[in-house]
Amino acid sequence: MKQLRLGFTLVEMMIVVVIIGILTLIAMPSYSSFIARTRRTDAKAMLQQVTMWMERNQAATYTYATDINGVTVDNAKLALLGFNVSPAIGTTMYTISFVSGPTASTYVLVATPTASQFKADSACPTLGIDNTGQRGFISGTAVVASAASDQCWQ
Repeated sequence: MKQLRLGFTLVEMMIVVVIIGILTLIAMPSYSSFIARTRRTDAKAMLQQVTMWMERNQAATYTYATDINGVTVDNAKLALLGFNVSPAIGTTMYTISFVSGPTASTYVLVATPTASQFKADSACPTLGIDNTGQRGFISGTAVVASAASDQCWQ
C-alpha cells in the first residue's frame, strides 16, 4: 500500500517565494509612480482652491493684498484658511505658499514637494500658478510654462 503525502516540499515553497518576489519587483515602481502622481493631483487641486479663494477675495475687495476685513493676505492667512499644505489631512506632501506676498494686482502661488514626494516625483519639482491662470514651474518669482510643466499639470 502506497503512503499518501500531503503538503508542499521546500522546493515548491521556494519557487512560490521567488515568483512573488519577481511580481513585487515589477509592480512596486508602477505603484510608487501612481502614488506620486496622485499626491501631485492633490497639490494641484489645493492650488486651484487657493486661486478660487483669491479671485473671490479680489472680486469683493478689488485687491489681492488684503481680505474683506482688511487683514493682509500672506502665507499666514493661507495657513489660517487651511490652504498651506496638501493634503489638508494626513502626511504633508506639498507646502502651498506665495512666492512673494501678493500685491494689489498680482500673486504667484507655489506647491513645493516635501523631501519624500520630491524623491518620488523629481520630474515635477514645483508647481506654480499666478493670477492670470498661467500654470507651470517657478523660475525666480514667475511662473514659466514649458512642455515638462505641461506634463506635470495634466
